Amino acid sequence: MSWDELTSLPSRLSAEPIGQQERNTLLSRVREHGFIDDFTGIRVSATGKKISITDAIVWDIRHEHDICHGQAAVLYSWTCQP
Repeated sequence: MSWDELTSLPSRLSAEPIGQQERNTLLSRVREHGFIDDFTGIRVSATGKKISITDAIVWDIRHEHDICHGQAAVLYSWTCQP
């Protein structure tokens, strides 16, 4: 993916349909606390490979008027699954 593709990819497209409820719960926690520092889960790359992520930090990106423009994450540990 190019940088523009990566930074504009809606996060819902990186979770499998079965993982959507988990994703919704994650985003609710981020909205409530501003960030979380314990995300663990499976995401899907642009090429369809599954990526197992552990202990990531996720936070909202907010405009100066407190408008949420999306989320960002720091991944400390991940592995690609076969």
